[in-house]
Amino acid sequence: MSINQVVRFLGMLKSGRIVDHASLGAVVSSTATGTATVSDILETSDAWRRGLRYDDEVLFFADRAIATANEFKNALGTLPAGWCVPLEYRSDRGTNRTWVRLEPLHAPGELIDRVEKGLLGISHPDSETEKSEPFPAEKRTSNPPVEHASDLPVIEIPKPRIEDRLPDDLRPYFEYRRGYANYYFNRLHKESLLNTRVMPFDAANAWTVSGRLEGSGTYLATIENAGARIVFPQRTVTWTSPPRDEPLIAGDETGRLLALLWCWRGYTRLDASSETLEYWGQAPLVLADDLTLYEVLREHRKAAVVDYYIDPQTGLLAAVAWTPAPEDDTLWLLLGDRDSDNVPRSLVYVAGDLPVAKLHVETLSAP
Repeated sequence: MSINQVVRFLGMLKSGRIVDHASLGAVVSSTATGTATVSDILETSDAWRRGLRYDDEVLFFADRAIATANEFKNALGTLPAGWCVPLEYRSDRGTNRTWVRLEPLHAPGELIDRVEKGLLGISHPDSETEKSEPFPAEKRTSNPPVEHASDLPVIEIPKPRIEDRLPDDLRPYFEYRRGYANYYFNRLHKESLLNTRVMPFDAANAWTVSGRLEGSGTYLATIENAGARIVFPQRTVTWTSPPRDEPLIAGDETGRLLALLWCWRGYTRLDASSETLEYWGQAPLVLADDLTLYEVLREHRKAAVVDYYIDPQTGLLAAVAWTPAPEDDTLWLLLGDRDSDNVPRSLVYVAGDLPVAKLHVETLSAP
């Protein structure tokens, strides 16, 4: 285990989650000349959506120059699933630098089942007891009892629980939840981040943002609980937020930008007690030149997830990332440097790894 692997996984493991290793969604092999070349790739992977194809040569990955397949595997082995990292590759189309979201190595639920079976020999129960057959198959004889099986009492056999194997003095610091090694620490991190969050306003009133859209004219955006609206010189676009129990969706690029602005303001409304909110761990940002880590809170909305990236030094929100579904591009809202009132001077909308729009912020108010 390398020091890089320890550092990168530690921030994720502090979440108490069961954390998977990363996969690029592609196989990188050494050619006869020793170069690291893609020999297989999943068309459903983010790497494929970023343009990586068969026979492309990997030149740079995460924070390392890559010359051989072994160097690539060593770099990949230090990374947790879900991170977005730089990837540079060369093909007959030229050299391309992009950022790719790493896939989990295991299928959904597979790693969780393995860990729980390793802890108990069985998976943790959803309830305290399970019903057993009155006569298990291995105990049956050729002469069944006179009573019909349905007339016999059902025997309830208590299942072992993970907490039952802990010393008494540790039990107050353990909370079971599927998908976590220990949910107790996730809850502590979640509460700590939300209790110290720094925002220019709360959600008591609608937010109004105005300024200039780079390469275009002015804009005026209004963000409230029910949705968001943006006014350009030639048109107005409105996006309505869906009910909490429905997927977070939007149509065109402007609608997606409005959804991200709504999520930005929604950060002030996050509740630590919500069952759909978790502390995800630490991860780097898209378009970043290095792997500087940010604290991440993740909100689950059906198949969609919304991630809030928080600067651990200042407590400021650095970005909002919305992934509509696992097979979709992640959409980002990157918050620029702040002024003295904690208002970001710019908001950059990024789809996948492509900057789509930059909003220069001149005023932000909550009248």
